[in-house]
Amino acid sequence: MRSDPVTNSSTTTHKIPSSARIAELYKTLIKLDIRFEKQDVSASHVEQTELFCERFLETLINYPAPLLAQLHYNKSNLNYFYNFQFNSLVFCGLLLLRNNFNLTTAQQILSGVLTWCITAKPEIEARAGQKSEDSECNFSKIKTQLIRALSHYQRQIWVELLTHTSAKAMSQLQRLVTCRNTVSPNNDYLSVTLYMASLVTRAPDKAAISYSKAMVKITQTCHCFALSLIEPLMDYPGTILPGSTLLLSDNQRALYLGRHQSELYCLTYSASLKNYDEEISAITESQIRKVAAPGILNNIKLADKWWGQAWQELQTINKVSDSQKIYARGFRLDKPPESLVAVIEHLSAQDIDIDQLIALIESEPSFADHLQLTASQQSRANLRINNVKHGLLMHGFERTQSVLVEKALTSRLSQHRFPMQDIIYQFVKLWSSFAHAIALRHPKFIPEQASCWVYFAAAGLFTHGELKLKQHWQYSNTDSTRDSHKIQLKQPQMLWQHAYKLACSWAQDKAIRDALRDGLAKQSLPPTAKRSLPHVLLNLSLNLASSLFFEGEAPEFDSDEYLQQYCQRLAIDRGSYRDICQETVKNSHNYWPIHNKCLFGNG
Repeated sequence: MRSDPVTNSSTTTHKIPSSARIAELYKTLIKLDIRFEKQDVSASHVEQTELFCERFLETLINYPAPLLAQLHYNKSNLNYFYNFQFNSLVFCGLLLLRNNFNLTTAQQILSGVLTWCITAKPEIEARAGQKSEDSECNFSKIKTQLIRALSHYQRQIWVELLTHTSAKAMSQLQRLVTCRNTVSPNNDYLSVTLYMASLVTRAPDKAAISYSKAMVKITQTCHCFALSLIEPLMDYPGTILPGSTLLLSDNQRALYLGRHQSELYCLTYSASLKNYDEEISAITESQIRKVAAPGILNNIKLADKWWGQAWQELQTINKVSDSQKIYARGFRLDKPPESLVAVIEHLSAQDIDIDQLIALIESEPSFADHLQLTASQQSRANLRINNVKHGLLMHGFERTQSVLVEKALTSRLSQHRFPMQDIIYQFVKLWSSFAHAIALRHPKFIPEQASCWVYFAAAGLFTHGELKLKQHWQYSNTDSTRDSHKIQLKQPQMLWQHAYKLACSWAQDKAIRDALRDGLAKQSLPPTAKRSLPHVLLNLSLNLASSLFFEGEAPEFDSDEYLQQYCQRLAIDRGSYRDICQETVKNSHNYWPIHNKCLFGNG
């Protein structure tokens, strides 16, 4: 499996019509379902499911409107189960993209939804009043085999989706969405998805309701956390789904395509031609009298006509595409942002124009806010810094550079969500706080620079593909992980490799590049081995942070030979060591996210 699927989707060619891609998704899904039912589950099933979900997300990003429209069109040539399952994938994919999930994590959750539907097929069909056609298939056996395979391949997120929501939940979906799943939060995506699919999928004995009405029903029923999941959907696609049939105030009928700001674009129905006009019209929301219930789509190729050349030209005029609306492409991580480079170049000049420097910082609001926040936090008089100039004077030029580099880096490392992101971020904050406190007591270090170094050293925790598959931190505290990131991974060396490459890409000082390069190489060396001061600083702060964060207390000053050597190199005595630990706990601005059992592998 790729470490980050569809990251290059913005460069994907759009020569294949959207209808062909969507039709292929239907065909592949049905083949995959049949394969699960007919064969014993193996590694190949896992791989094919992940590959399908990768393609599904790619299609949803590149062709959002026609794929989302499938929620409003029942495919009469398919039975209820396949319509329900496909609708579940469409809505779940929408939720994950709009909630800004990392694509590898989104792939895992989508795979969980897909296979949950397979293992709950009899219950899904029973909800629609249908008798299962697969009476000889043992769906419980499929689930057991799948969980065994997933556990072997460390697919924690996927496993928890299958194990924490029973197939019996299909008979009580409305009740399910009223209660938050505190054991496995990702299962909230499953429950909301299943509820939406049950509302918009037409059953033989029950009409479906429109996406608009379904959204109203969900908001009236779901618990507050589930409401936070659907909140991003208010911006895109909004309360009306592309592909919806609209009844307008002048009794005209129209097909809704999408919107830009306050304008809603549609194709009006021509009674004389018995078809929709080819010219796109703009209407306002006040002109809509009703959104019709889902209908039947007998020819999927109509999607190519409805969202064809005219629609693409309209998006070009509006300078924003549906692809950009459904999922933010994010910032490149392999180089610093141009706004930061401009600030650094100005800070490095011999004659610094203060007013121009302030203007450069203020042109990037996140930089300005962070500079003022960090200056306020470090003010001995507890002053609130309210302008960039004051923050700049508080930090000084050299410290300001480190503060802004750290902000730009953390923004890029945390731009897409994954389950372990919160605990990783809090741990790294504590690590940087220890580095800051140690640097305050050493003449060769700048505290803000030391803190910034930690975020480069910890970058692999945010970028390692294996961590996008995990639900909780598997803490490891052995001799082999003494100067490492304290987590069980198949390729832990990748953490230091990612850190070193990133520091090089961002043109960091040679001192920190060398320290990161040596992070893995010198891990097995004895405590008296020669190490650079930045290397010692990173290792000491890492060990203190991991002990306090995961074990609840910092180690005693003389408890470890490595610890003593590190303190000796940094001229830290017993009293300073105690002060560092106490000040860090007091000033770290951290919280310990222990409210969910799923965060730690050992509970």
